[in-house]
Amino acid sequence: MSNHSKAQVEQAFVDDWNSPEAIKAWWATPEQSFFHRPYTAELVASLRNPFPDSTASSAQGRKLRAVFKKHQEAGTASVTIGAIDVITSHVMADLEYETIYVSGAACSLTDTPTLEFGADMADYTYDTVPRKVAQLHRSQVLHTRINNFLKYKKDPRATDIDYMVPLIADADTGHGNATANMKLAKLFVEAGAAAIHLDDQVPGTKKTGAKTAGRVLVPVSELVNRLLALKFQFDIMGSECLIIQRTDAETAGYITSTIDPRDRPYILGSTNPTLSDSLVAAIADAATAPNATNASCGNAEDAWVASASLLTLDETVQKAATPELYAQYLEKSKDKTVAQASRIAKELGIDFFWDCEASRSREGWYRYRGNIDSAIMRSVACDKYADVLWTRTPATVVADLEKYATEVKKQCGPTKWLGYNLAMDVKGTDEEIKTFTGKLGKMGYVWQFLPLAGMSALAVGVERGARAIRDEGILGLMKEVYAPGKQADVSVLGVTWKGGDLSDATVAATTLRASLN
Repeated sequence: MSNHSKAQVEQAFVDDWNSPEAIKAWWATPEQSFFHRPYTAELVASLRNPFPDSTASSAQGRKLRAVFKKHQEAGTASVTIGAIDVITSHVMADLEYETIYVSGAACSLTDTPTLEFGADMADYTYDTVPRKVAQLHRSQVLHTRINNFLKYKKDPRATDIDYMVPLIADADTGHGNATANMKLAKLFVEAGAAAIHLDDQVPGTKKTGAKTAGRVLVPVSELVNRLLALKFQFDIMGSECLIIQRTDAETAGYITSTIDPRDRPYILGSTNPTLSDSLVAAIADAATAPNATNASCGNAEDAWVASASLLTLDETVQKAATPELYAQYLEKSKDKTVAQASRIAKELGIDFFWDCEASRSREGWYRYRGNIDSAIMRSVACDKYADVLWTRTPATVVADLEKYATEVKKQCGPTKWLGYNLAMDVKGTDEEIKTFTGKLGKMGYVWQFLPLAGMSALAVGVERGARAIRDEGILGLMKEVYAPGKQADVSVLGVTWKGGDLSDATVAATTLRASLN
């Protein structure tokens, strides 16, 4: 190709990149057309860099879509673990894992830019997980280059292994407002992520462990806005990176606002008109009492909640109204907030007492009844804003997983992809536990993962080798590390993994041998 024709091709590529019509054509593809975008292609074109963003994230995103589509059609699943280092990710590629998970919890425990480690409270800097993704991705690129060089040399050590396994990463709550969400998305795309997941908790209020109750949710509308911020950034960068929506509604106990009508069925209020004080006032009285302690304040809160007889607005109205009147109320209050629905009930002449303000927490949060139904509602609301839907459960309850899958697919379509975080609490025989992921795959959970399993496996392997070396020296290394490693054909034990051939060839290619004569 002549320099002139090459320049024409490059200019055409740039023109296409900046063309709203080309963006619209991309949005019309099957992979993109289901997304609801409230913004225009013209706006996206105006915000793009002057030259096309060339990222591996799009290639990896397309590969991941193919993986999920294959499993959705077969009723199977990509089951994976989390990787915290390049050795783990390389071994996973050798074992033909189709996806690799990058956990925020694992990063919080092992690798943060500030070198402050601890439980996952999402209080690490927001570049923490993107940096880990970049590390793993660049290692994948290196080993792809090493293998390609061996193929070029027709070296028998070359393999057909695909080291570019799609990386799925933890974006937590998005770490802030819309601009923070977008900057985080940009970091993940630049790092090479194939997909990221984002949840509906409030930043700064995170609780550790899936079983911990009392999580604080944002309204559905704010969750949707977070997902839109990710997609907007992906569109600006022309990225095919996937979005995975996660909800923690099952373990939620609070919500920041009553503004979204979709949250109304789960917002709780006091139904006891004889309570003279609000919950906050009751706690304040306990806190100012002589010899007050955290325990005494907690007891005061528990006592108030017990006496408040907390119910949702709809439950309260139903108890106070005739069936006919309640039916009128439901019809008139459809898609209304708690404030609007309460006013409608009063206008219908229904006599009731319900106060969600009195039951607000010390932080101002409203009481929320978290359950599988609220999780379903939230995921369905995000159908047009995410590629994959996922509810994080406090326990592995098959009936809940079946209900979630059935309802979500009923409302979002039978081909909607679902994700699930596996846990160690699966009950049954060895065979039942072994086939559990296949059972979920048939329900539509195309992506299933054990976030910290890679870290656990690494710890067990290191302990085994370190103990043997401590007890038997070099013999222990030979017996417990190299012998089983060679038998299992663990590639990182060989010299090829280290990349010496590639480095030597690079040096040789840049050395004029004539100068040595």
